[in-house]
Amino acid sequence: MSDGLKPWASPAGGRSAYFRDPALLGSFAKQAISSMLLAARLPMSGMGMLPGFLIVGAQRCGTSSMVRALSEHPAVFGAVLHQEVHYFDVGYHRGLGWYRSRFPLQAHKWLATRVVGRVPVAFESSPYYMFHPLAPERIARDLPGVKLLVLIRDPTKRAYSAHAHEVFHGYETEPFERALELEATRLDGEEERIVTEPGYASFSHQHHAYRTRGQYVEQLERLERIFGRERIHVVDSMSFFTNPKPVYDGVLEFLGLPHRGYPPFKRHNARAHTSMPDTLRAALEEHYRPYDECLAKWLGHDPSWRLLQDRVPDKEPPYRQQKPSPRQGVTVHSKFWDLCVIINKSRTCSRPAWGNAMQSHYGHVQSLLVCPHRPHITRRGGGTRLGSVIADWLPTRGDPG
Repeated sequence: MSDGLKPWASPAGGRSAYFRDPALLGSFAKQAISSMLLAARLPMSGMGMLPGFLIVGAQRCGTSSMVRALSEHPAVFGAVLHQEVHYFDVGYHRGLGWYRSRFPLQAHKWLATRVVGRVPVAFESSPYYMFHPLAPERIARDLPGVKLLVLIRDPTKRAYSAHAHEVFHGYETEPFERALELEATRLDGEEERIVTEPGYASFSHQHHAYRTRGQYVEQLERLERIFGRERIHVVDSMSFFTNPKPVYDGVLEFLGLPHRGYPPFKRHNARAHTSMPDTLRAALEEHYRPYDECLAKWLGHDPSWRLLQDRVPDKEPPYRQQKPSPRQGVTVHSKFWDLCVIINKSRTCSRPAWGNAMQSHYGHVQSLLVCPHRPHITRRGGGTRLGSVIADWLPTRGDPG
């Protein structure tokens, strides 16, 4: 749906249930108020700023967290009321005047220039732009010189997270495995119809392309053809969450913004979900293997998840333990240390952060078993502080928004 708003769905009990359920009523009231405020801004639409950079994707790769971090910069203005404008994908028929109404006024820009000492830049984040077949050309036409930020993560985890996201918002009713089986049928002919009918908004293309949207290299190559490589900056979300400061520095350098200190780095829009079955995970990893190989060539280095996959054998017994440690009876799988080394070599951590954390909190761990495909923490008789240290990386403890 346009603007990322939920459709007028009928909950149990019919539409009248909206007026009996405080949560649903509150959500509807918030949307109505936002619409009224935006309508009030339309007469001043020609006075609004246009963005100097866009976060164009990918969905469920930490875009919300990046938006919050960049919005703390005094020379950066976000969109008004909602970070995802969705103009160049499903709202293009509204016109450029409507788009400008979603940003701060030019008067605010000049006032901020006097305070900050440089002209501020506006931006918005609509993760569907990267995948929509017409959005890149529209952006290049209406925003000449704009820069693009792209966030990527393990496409297998991204697909699973996207499904949980769509289920949460009421856009998906099928379980993940069945949704993957239906994906080809749901998307059949949709991209061609979007291209031939520019006003057509495909629900399945936007909400049900779980597997296809993780084929990042295809989308990056298209962006490069239109904008050139120098106007695209790719962020590995695992690096952003494990060691955010150098990633943030790189983004500021790309955007040409002065450094004014670091914002609080927090995860936003994360959503916990159950673990993916190992057989389904293995099938998805195999599907993405050729795409990730091409992505590595495009980036000039392996993405973080590919390093992990290459170092962990597929056929090793799932839970092979070492002898118990004499300290607190801790059992540690050697793969944990291997993963620490991989992360450090891939420069996503400036030091062996996980290893140091494990040593610091060794006495709090009762049992630690690491699966070759995915780390797991088993806690017995009390919690473990180590779990909180690596929670940002574990798929079962929430994922990027």
